[in-house]
Amino acid sequence: PPVAAPPPTIAQTPTPPPVTPTTVSDTPAKVDTPVQPTAPGKTVVKTSGKTQSPRIPLEPTDDIALSALKEARAADALNDVDTGVRMAQRSYAAQKNLAAHHLAIKLRCQSKDMVNGPAELSKVSKTDLPARLVELCRSNGVELPK
Repeated sequence: PPVAAPPPTIAQTPTPPPVTPTTVSDTPAKVDTPVQPTAPGKTVVKTSGKTQSPRIPLEPTDDIALSALKEARAADALNDVDTGVRMAQRSYAAQKNLAAHHLAIKLRCQSKDMVNGPAELSKVSKTDLPARLVELCRSNGVELPK
């Protein structure tokens, strides 16, 4: 008769090394904890205990954002609101920048857009809105969102 295969071997778990009790003199006196440096551009400013996010730059540095903002400004000069807003949005989508946000807000408010004006205003912190822009919106009936 044929010989049966030997039964499979079961792997044995290794026994852990013996634990030796530590005394106070065995522990290091001072442990230095590594501090992770913040990434460039991610500086966090603390004011009165509240953490603030880094400020949005006024002008973009990204090529796509710059090009789109340039087109948005050209459209604004031609009173082409739709193209101006679309290109401003493309600019701040490529890189957050206040110039594009401000232009989109200006165009929305000048066209008395009661729906998209407040929505555009809400994308920027109230502290980043120039008074002249807020006044332009108010004079055209577009109010700041609460």
